[in-house]
Amino acid sequence: MSKVSILYIDDDPLAHAALQQMLGSYYYLHSCTEPNDALAQALRLQPSLILLDVRMPNVGGAEVLELLKGLSGTRNIPVLAYSSDIDQDALSELITHGIRGFVDKTASEDELRDCVEYTLAHPASL
Repeated sequence: MSKVSILYIDDDPLAHAALQQMLGSYYYLHSCTEPNDALAQALRLQPSLILLDVRMPNVGGAEVLELLKGLSGTRNIPVLAYSSDIDQDALSELITHGIRGFVDKTASEDELRDCVEYTLAHPASL
């Protein structure tokens, strides 16, 4: 079975290193540390899944999600919010824009993998 591709959008390079350590042996992980480049990378890579940090400077996760869901070339890629800091208002906004689910950054490797696997097996929007 070949590895599937995941695009991880987060402004923190240390978060990318941690995710690579957790999931790198199971999936092809592509890093995007600049939210303004996320749309172009998603269009070019056509990943099976996008993991999106919610709290980033300048461009927030909800804005990135809205752009991703607004283009035919990326609209059907499932997106999971992957963040350690999210409030009810932010979560409601993400749901409005088509987020597929939420995983806290404090989740264990097994919990994160389970969520990723479930989303890959059930990519349709909620």
